[in-house]
Amino acid sequence: MILDLRGVSFQLTEDIHEVNQTQTKLISFELKFVEMVELMEEAQRYGISSGCNSRYFSLKQTLSDSYHDLRPFLLAYVRLDIEDERIGLRTLGHGTDAFEAIWAFGNLQEFVEVHDVFFRDRVARALDAIKDYTDHLHCLLETRV
Repeated sequence: MILDLRGVSFQLTEDIHEVNQTQTKLISFELKFVEMVELMEEAQRYGISSGCNSRYFSLKQTLSDSYHDLRPFLLAYVRLDIEDERIGLRTLGHGTDAFEAIWAFGNLQEFVEVHDVFFRDRVARALDAIKDYTDHLHCLLETRV
C-alpha cells in the first residue's frame, strides 16, 4: 500500500504560513499596545501635551482594527475582571475586556479624569495574555518543524 502524503505536507506548510502570519500580527499589535500604554501613562503623570490626543486616536484605531482578528485567540488567555467591563459600560455603553478597556476612552483627558486605579493591573493582564498566546504560537511552530 502506498500512502500519498503530498496533501498532508501541503497542509502543514499552509498551517506554518498561517501561524507565521498570526505571529507577525501579534508582534505588531503588541508594539502598538505598548506604545498606547506608554502614552496613557505619560498623560497620567505629566498631563496631556500637544499632539498626544491625535496620537491616541491613531493608536486607538490601529489597535481596534488589529484586535478584531486577534480577539478570539487573546480572550482565551486573558484573565477577566469585572472592572474591565465597567470601563466599557461607562465609556462606550457596553462591556469590554482588558484590551478594549485600555482604549475605551474618547480621548486622553477622559482617561486622566477617571483616574483608573485598575489600569496597571489591566495592562499586566493584557500583556500576560499576549505573552501566553505568543508562547502557544511558538509551540505550534515547533511541533510542525
